[in-house]
Amino acid sequence: MAIIVVILAGIKKKLITFFTTPVIKLLGKIHIFKKPEEIIEKLDKSIDNFREQFLLMKSEKKMVIKMFLTAVIQSFAYYSITYMVYRAFGNTGITFWQIIPTQAFLLLIMTFIPTPGSGLGAEGGFLLLFNSIFEQGTINMSILFWRIYTFYLPIIMGALFLIPTRKGDKQ
Repeated sequence: MAIIVVILAGIKKKLITFFTTPVIKLLGKIHIFKKPEEIIEKLDKSIDNFREQFLLMKSEKKMVIKMFLTAVIQSFAYYSITYMVYRAFGNTGITFWQIIPTQAFLLLIMTFIPTPGSGLGAEGGFLLLFNSIFEQGTINMSILFWRIYTFYLPIIMGALFLIPTRKGDKQ
């Protein structure tokens, strides 16, 4: 449903504003929104900006396909970390293609857990979903290595890009 609304915002602005404007005005009348006219104006500008970008993407099909393929490869690389950890601890019996959907499901669960508890949610979700897949006695260390590769290592690598490369660079 959300994808349909996004596509409609890119090609049918009048249809989106036809449905959103009365809702915003109603919410203004019952004092949920202050200054509903300003909200409608901001929404109108946002839809115009989105539409421009949507049309740009529509005209740059090769770029969109490259971005899509890059995202697919990146997702498979991320999801394959669990399989690599699985194999590194000597586990066998489950294929790469059986772990990928489970890892994707875990990532979906992790997106709904608020930040203060997301760390525990990630490890707990990993334990619940993969405990029956990993051999007895390997799950705890597997969680540790999986978390290092999927959470801490990207933070460390990202921090390296924040280090200034020139002595005179103050940004």
